[in-house]
Amino acid sequence: MATALLLGTIGIIPGARSPKGWKALWRSLLALRLFYKILIVNIGIIVVVTTFVCAVLILSGVVGFNRTVGLSTVILFAMLLLPAAVLNAIALRLALDPLERLQITVTALRSGDTDARASTSNLADSEQRQLIATFNETLDAADEYRARLKDLAASAMAAAENERKRIAQELHDEVAQSLAATLVHLRVARRASSETRDAGLDNVARQLAEIVEDVGRIAWALRPPMLDMLGLGSALESHARTVSSRAGLDLYLKVPPLGAVLTSDAELALYRVAQEALYNVQRHADAQSLSLELANVGPAVRLVVA
Repeated sequence: MATALLLGTIGIIPGARSPKGWKALWRSLLALRLFYKILIVNIGIIVVVTTFVCAVLILSGVVGFNRTVGLSTVILFAMLLLPAAVLNAIALRLALDPLERLQITVTALRSGDTDARASTSNLADSEQRQLIATFNETLDAADEYRARLKDLAASAMAAAENERKRIAQELHDEVAQSLAATLVHLRVARRASSETRDAGLDNVARQLAEIVEDVGRIAWALRPPMLDMLGLGSALESHARTVSSRAGLDLYLKVPPLGAVLTSDAELALYRVAQEALYNVQRHADAQSLSLELANVGPAVRLVVA
């Protein structure tokens, strides 16, 4: 800031004399790349040190001050300043090469190249190597996390599709066929004589009651009210008893109260897992017995369907 005010005072930078001018200049200097910031600071240090040494030599009488000596000092000063600035720029370029590589990698990531990784520079020190390694490990972890999210989304979509197929199959195999049979029986009852009509209508009423029960069962399977009212254990126990009764399986249950260890979303997810397992037992296992166990295991919850 002092340099900006000085330059503005002697007229090198127009507008820098005003507060707004030097504030704008200061913001511009701060916006420079790190390479140029360090280079400007180092050149400034060289200028200050060289000027101080010349002043000390002149004031101490080691060098007499006259026009010839002053001109020679300025020329020598300029001859020393330029190589020092060049060497300083080369040293900075080599020292900041690892950071430049990081910047290139970040730019590639912003453009959409998620496979971009920062290469390790031979000029990097131990701290810079650690920084590059940590940066690449973070990118690898992010890629792994994205892959896991993708797999989870695919699994969730597949589970939802399987649930739709199961419900559609139940509606077709049970509800639709029962309604078709009821419709036939109703037509037969309408054409029957008055003596047999009442018996036919009673049969239709019984079939309609069974259809209503099937629809309620399918609706219960979509979102069991017991899960909200009594919790996961009671909902699993009720569903397991229904499956075992329908399939004629011997049932063994071990479902102690879990307490408030699961969120509602976790309870629903665990119930869906058990529901799919019990459905597979009923449809595909050709089993004679069914066992369901739910327990706390340290910080986790274990569900076993066998």
